[in-house]
Amino acid sequence: MTGVLYTLKNLLSSPFAWVISGNSVKGAGREQNEDSISYAQDDHSAIAILADGVGGQNAGEVASDFLCTELKAWFAARSKALDSDEAEQQLKAAITAIHNKMYQQSREQTTLAGMATTLALVLQFRRSAILAWAGDSRIYLLRDNMLTQLTQDHSVVEDKIRYGELTRSEAQDHPMSNLITSTIGGKLRIPHLGLKTIALEKRDLLLLVSDGISGVLNPEEIKNYLSQGVDALIRAAQEAHSLDDCSVIIVSVG
Repeated sequence: MTGVLYTLKNLLSSPFAWVISGNSVKGAGREQNEDSISYAQDDHSAIAILADGVGGQNAGEVASDFLCTELKAWFAARSKALDSDEAEQQLKAAITAIHNKMYQQSREQTTLAGMATTLALVLQFRRSAILAWAGDSRIYLLRDNMLTQLTQDHSVVEDKIRYGELTRSEAQDHPMSNLITSTIGGKLRIPHLGLKTIALEKRDLLLLVSDGISGVLNPEEIKNYLSQGVDALIRAAQEAHSLDDCSVIIVSVG
């Protein structure tokens, strides 16, 4: 989805208005963009989805686009949840079902063998956001000028940090930094699926990024460019010599 720009203003009956903007640009070292971004809205809610595909041939591009398309379809057809716990379970069931479909397709079509994708997703539920993630695509929160990473990477390096085998600074240039331990698709079951709900405040910003951004910009740099918008973050990553596809979604809570 090279050069795709989305903007969403959800100003209907939701308690908080969400304004969403995003862009996805092919990396200089890539033949095609294997990232996908998407969004959807209804009268009281919104969803934003970022996926970074992996796999041989064009399988990564297919996987990320498939995940975004299927999640948008689920969002449009979903039943109304009574509370955030039920909404979380509905989302988890939907992601699991999509994973199973993707895995089955990869088994039946040799050109799609091994196709899989990361996921970073935010779903509006009343005054909260439900987060779901797999792999190393990240979700951040900017509140009161403080940037907080809300997700934990599913990656070999992150595991080594957690077990005390690496420091955060040692991990930055580690040769295994691109190896992820969880994806949607690729295996019979999802190894790890992050899922949680956070309360929102007005003027919060939620940021979804692929590792083409977070792999070259540190949190302070991300925070500084975030106020300038989606394309500023992408330009900053490119100027920092990111060769990967760069995808960004910003959700402004009104």
